[in-house]
Amino acid sequence: MSKFKITILIFFYLINSAIAKTVENKKFTYTVFIGRFQPFHDGHLKVVESALQVSEKIIILCGSANKPRSFKNPLTFSERKELISKVLEDNYNNRYFIEALDDYESDDDWRNSVLNSVKKIAGKGKTRVALIGHQKDASSYYLSLFPEWRYLEVENYQGINATDIRKLISQNKIDEVKHFLPPQAHEFIPLIKKYVGEFN
Repeated sequence: MSKFKITILIFFYLINSAIAKTVENKKFTYTVFIGRFQPFHDGHLKVVESALQVSEKIIILCGSANKPRSFKNPLTFSERKELISKVLEDNYNNRYFIEALDDYESDDDWRNSVLNSVKKIAGKGKTRVALIGHQKDASSYYLSLFPEWRYLEVENYQGINATDIRKLISQNKIDEVKHFLPPQAHEFIPLIKKYVGEFN
């Protein structure tokens, strides 16, 4: 084997070792991120980036998965999963999971659904789990329902929120909307527009 090939092999070995060591040194095994992601925007992406700075992997739970399309929920779970995957796959391949999360009448049933979804991925071993989120308003009370997990608070990124994005789309302010969305999400704008317009 030539010295050049040996040098290349050593280089890739060192790179892979550095990546593996970086992941091993994370504080948490999994970080859980719960939201409706209608749509997934730059603020959500910043939360994912923050989570993966401190955890090996992230579990993204898409809420209201059992709800019909509406102005509030224009995208189905499968559409949101596709959107989020397209945003994350290049930079975070194999470090994220995307699962559906239904709405329930009781907080206990909803909490158990979250725990079961996480357990299905994390298993029953000694995994270090954190919950990441932002206390936006009274609707964010669910972040306090998991005392067994470490809570990581993040700031709202540039005041971006999905409600305003849906309103802008319904007003056909597409160029303005694109400033708040990852480029991979732009192809979903016509689909969102179709349903926010229908239910607006």
